[in-house]
Amino acid sequence: MKKIKVLLAGFIFLLMSFSGFSQKSFFVLGQDLGSQKQNQADVSKGEAEKSEFKEEIIKEKKLEPVIKPTKKETLEGTEKENKISGVTKPEEECPKISKEIKSLLEELEKAKKENNEQRIIEAKGKIELFQKKLKEKCLEGAETFLAEKSPVLFKQARRIEGPREIQEYYEAKMEEIFSSETKTPDQKLEALKELRKEIDQMVSNLIKERERIKMTELKDLTPEVKVKPGEIQVNDSSVPVEKQEKEITLKVKEKEIKVRTSPATVEIEDGAFKVKTNQEITVKTKGFDVAGKEIEVLPTEVTGLFKLKPEEVKEFKLIVESNKPAYEIKTVEKRKLLGIIPVKVHREIKIDASSPEKKVLEEKRPWWIIFTFK
Repeated sequence: MKKIKVLLAGFIFLLMSFSGFSQKSFFVLGQDLGSQKQNQADVSKGEAEKSEFKEEIIKEKKLEPVIKPTKKETLEGTEKENKISGVTKPEEECPKISKEIKSLLEELEKAKKENNEQRIIEAKGKIELFQKKLKEKCLEGAETFLAEKSPVLFKQARRIEGPREIQEYYEAKMEEIFSSETKTPDQKLEALKELRKEIDQMVSNLIKERERIKMTELKDLTPEVKVKPGEIQVNDSSVPVEKQEKEITLKVKEKEIKVRTSPATVEIEDGAFKVKTNQEITVKTKGFDVAGKEIEVLPTEVTGLFKLKPEEVKEFKLIVESNKPAYEIKTVEKRKLLGIIPVKVHREIKIDASSPEKKVLEEKRPWWIIFTFK
C-alpha cells in the first residue's frame, strides 16, 4: 500500500511538470479547492440560518402555513360567488332544498309522536314553503334536467299528498282555527268554509292522480263522492274523466262493490255481474244512492233471486223510473221444453232497487216458460 502511494505521488508530480505547473501553482490550486469547500459550507450555513429565522418569525407572529383549499371549500367559495352575482344552478340549489324538506319531514314525524300541534303546524307550513321554492327553482326551466338527473326529486316536487297526510293537515288546521283567540265566531266560520274548499280540492287532486281509490280512505275527508259519466265530483270541486276510467271501491253489506266511470257511462261491478247506468251515483263509505234513493238491493241479489248465471245476462242496467231506481235485466236462458226439447227463453225483468223486499215491478216472458226446466 505504501509503495502504491509513493508511485501515485510521483506520477502526479511528473504530470504537473509536463503541463507547466509549478509547486506554487499546485499550492494555489489547493487553496482554490479549499476556498470552494469553505464557500459551500458558508452557503449551507447561511441557508440553515435563514430557515431558522423564518421559523422564528412564524413562531413570533403565529403565522399559519398556507394550506391548499379542499374540493368542498372550493365549491363553497364558488357558491358564495354565485350568490353574490345572483347565479344559482339547479344542480346546486335543488338538492339543498330537497335536503331541507327531508329534514322538515323528520321534524314533522317527531312532532306527531309528541302530539305537539304547534310544531306540527309550523313544520307543515315550512314544508309547504320549501316545496313551493322547489317547484320555482327546480321545475321552471329545469324540468328536463331534474327528470333525467334526479327523478326522485322531480317526483317529490310534483307529489300529491295521500289521504293520511290530507287528514292530518285537516285536523291541524281545524285545531288552529278553533284555538285562535284573535278570530271572531264569524271569522272562524268563514275560515272553516275556506278550509272545506281547500280539502275538497286536495281530495279532487288525489282522485285525479289515482286510477283507483277506496271510500274508506276518504271517510274522514268527505262524506260522499258523486260519480257520473265522464266526471267525479267532490262537493264543488270536479275531476273530469277524459280517457282512462276511474274506479272507486266501497263496502255494501260486507261485499266489495266497484263503481267505475268513463266518458260514456258508469259501471257498477258486483262479483261476476256488471251493471251499466247513465245516472249520477252518490258513493258513500257503506252504500250508494241514485236519484236521492239508497240502493237496498245489490245486483247479485237480483241474479240470485232468478237463479241467473253471468252468461245468461245479456243486458243489466240501473235506471230511474217514477223517481225510483230500478234494475232492468234482459236474459237469454237455455231450458228444456217438457224436460226434453232444448229451447232459448228470453226474459225482461224490472226490480225496485230501493226496496229491501226485492219487489218485481215488471216481468216479460213467454207464456210457455212454465213448461220448461233448466
